[in-house]
Amino acid sequence: MAQNDPIKPEVGEEIRRLREEAKITQTGLAKYLNEVLGAKYHQTTVGRMENGDRSISLPEATVIAELLNVPVSQLADLSIPPSFERICSNYMLKIGELNNSFWSIMSHIRTSKNLASNIQDRIGKLNQNGSEVPKHIQDLVEEIPSEIDAYETMLSSVEKMLDHNNYFWHRWLSGLNSVEAQEKE
Repeated sequence: MAQNDPIKPEVGEEIRRLREEAKITQTGLAKYLNEVLGAKYHQTTVGRMENGDRSISLPEATVIAELLNVPVSQLADLSIPPSFERICSNYMLKIGELNNSFWSIMSHIRTSKNLASNIQDRIGKLNQNGSEVPKHIQDLVEEIPSEIDAYETMLSSVEKMLDHNNYFWHRWLSGLNSVEAQEKE
């Protein structure tokens, strides 16, 4: 599972906000990047940048800032701390991604175990009939346990990531609560 850079969503959102303010389409921005950088950008590339799904290089940021008539530093003004809503939203997105990964891995484990059971049944039937088990079936049977082990390892990693995120989320919230309590005093 790819790790998202926590800065990219903010940078992308700022690019989207400034682009829309300037009444420039994603396609228009892609064409401008093509002209200046001599590469092949598409509307979908700009969309991925704005969604935080694609990194933005310094030359790209410079060209985008130039077109939007803002300093490059404005695209990633990290001196302003993210809002509570943004932090909560990013946390919920991360938990959602981890949850989706968890269930996807569970599905792969279930599928692998079903496949192993089906293959073992077929091998049993072939053996009962006195037939030789084809090599590709033998190979499948030999690889299934390692595939299941790999998925179970991934599942364990996802569970650890969930625990890790929850631990730091609760720590952060506890810190907020203590700051609020001090401010009320």
